[in-house]
Amino acid sequence: MSRIYNLDTNVMIELLRENEQAIQFLDDLVRPEDRIAVSSIVYYEVMRGFRISNASGRARQFQALYDKILHLPLDDEAIQYAIEIYDSLHKGHTIEDADVFIAAISMANGCTLVTDNAKHFARIHGLHILGWRNIQ
Repeated sequence: MSRIYNLDTNVMIELLRENEQAIQFLDDLVRPEDRIAVSSIVYYEVMRGFRISNASGRARQFQALYDKILHLPLDDEAIQYAIEIYDSLHKGHTIEDADVFIAAISMANGCTLVTDNAKHFARIHGLHILGWRNIQ
C-alpha cells in the first residue's frame, strides 16, 4: 500500500538547505510506490519567506522541487477538518491557523505529516505525524 508524506514547512526548509540528515531520512523512509507532497499552505509560507528576504534564487530552487511533487490544496474537505481541529483546540491552547490548515490538509488526504515539530501537532486527534529528527 502506498503512502503520502506531506512535508511541513520546516522540513522543506531543511531540504532546501541540503541538510544531509533530512535528505537521508526521506531516502530511507519513502518507498518507490510512496508519494511526497506539499500543501498550498507550505508553498505559501516558503515562498513568502523568500519574497521577504529577496531570495529569488532560493525561490526558483524551491519551485523546481515543488513542481516534481504532489500538491495538496486547501479545499472544502480540508476546511471541514480545519473547523473540527479548531473546535477541539480552542478550549485549550490553540495553534496558528497555518498549522491548523497544514494538519487539516494532511488529514483530508490521508497523509502522514512529516515535521520537526511533532509535539506541536500531537494535540490534533487523528493526525498521523512523523517527527523526522526524532528517528534514529
